[in-house]
Amino acid sequence: ALLFILIFSYLGHTESINFDLYFGTLHQEFSDFFLSGKKTTLTHPLWGYGILRALLFNNILLILSVQYLLLILSINMAFYYVRKNFNSLKLFVTLIIIGLPLFFFHSQLWPKSITSSLFIISAILILNFIKSRKSYNLYFAIGICSFSLHFRSDYYFLIHIVCLFLFFLSLINKIQLFNSFLIIHLMLLPLGLFNLSENQKYLETSSNMGHVLVLGLGQLPNNPWRLTPKDGDETFNNIIKNKFGKGRKSTEVNIDQYLKSTFLNFIINNPKSYFKKVIHGVKLFLLDPFYIGNLGNFRLAGEDYIEKLRQAENDFYNFNIFDGIINLKSAFKEISLINSIKIIITIITKIIGYFFIFSFIIILLKNFKKLFNNKSSLFLFIIIFYQFLVSILVFHMPTYNTSIFLIYVLLILTLFNKPKSVR
Repeated sequence: ALLFILIFSYLGHTESINFDLYFGTLHQEFSDFFLSGKKTTLTHPLWGYGILRALLFNNILLILSVQYLLLILSINMAFYYVRKNFNSLKLFVTLIIIGLPLFFFHSQLWPKSITSSLFIISAILILNFIKSRKSYNLYFAIGICSFSLHFRSDYYFLIHIVCLFLFFLSLINKIQLFNSFLIIHLMLLPLGLFNLSENQKYLETSSNMGHVLVLGLGQLPNNPWRLTPKDGDETFNNIIKNKFGKGRKSTEVNIDQYLKSTFLNFIINNPKSYFKKVIHGVKLFLLDPFYIGNLGNFRLAGEDYIEKLRQAENDFYNFNIFDGIINLKSAFKEISLINSIKIIITIITKIIGYFFIFSFIIILLKNFKKLFNNKSSLFLFIIIFYQFLVSILVFHMPTYNTSIFLIYVLLILTLFNKPKSVR
């Protein structure tokens, strides 16, 4: 069944599986750097995916195969964890089989897939550590998660929080905490030294945080900052141009620092609007919880197509159903049979996402007290809550939430299922 779903997901995304999406040309810079030593000063995106491309000869099928293999490994590890600790596997198998957002997420050529799978693997190792207290599970988990940070910086802060969580719950001692932090920063030492050499700053993360923070404010409609959440936003570009001049990139290290301070100034000077942005972020989180795939390859379609599709989406989110239908029809002027099928699959995937998020919320509310009686479930909840805070406080993208899809599955099982020790 798993193989069938992966083949189905691959065939559905053949149009969009290419290097033209998601910073493909920038990843190529690191590929060239690794193969020929060609100089690059990029600090976003990170070098991990470009180096992987170089090692796999920039072959699309090989790279996608690695992504799928890591996904299968993470699912298998979750499967064995569930089989070992719970009475029934039926719910787990069911949630995985209907988990189209998960498989669609891993069917795009992007570092998010690698980072997500490695993080899930490390999270399961930590769950094993919580059960067994065997240090090798802890250190392997920290090492694998730290390695994932060479692909994306998504979990840089979270991995530190997890270590502190384990320490404050007396699951690890001071020496283990120190060793965990040491592993994180030793694993990131090559990246830091590279940035120190090429950019004169020791940097263990990508340099797009300021970019994301400021544009995230644009997710609030009619915001006082006159921002939109789109790359290339005029107000955003003017912020950079007015300070640094024309032709500068938002991901340059000094500009990234400036954008972070700009974000803080914006919310300090207008806290009420930021509060509204947070509330709107909750709405976005609930209405667009998980990735729905790229079956129509809309990111490479014409500009009018993209804008009308996004406008239709916004209309539906604001419950303007009639306007949404009009814009949706306009976006698909000539709907062939194959496009109709893709639209239906996309809608089904959206519905599955709603089923997951609202089922999770209901189960969580009904079993909230259990979180504090079970350290494993509390650990899983912290991961989900962290991602929720990122979505509402910074920037909501369904891909961020989909990257921890398996964490949702495991927490649902932990709260809903009976452990084997219970009779």
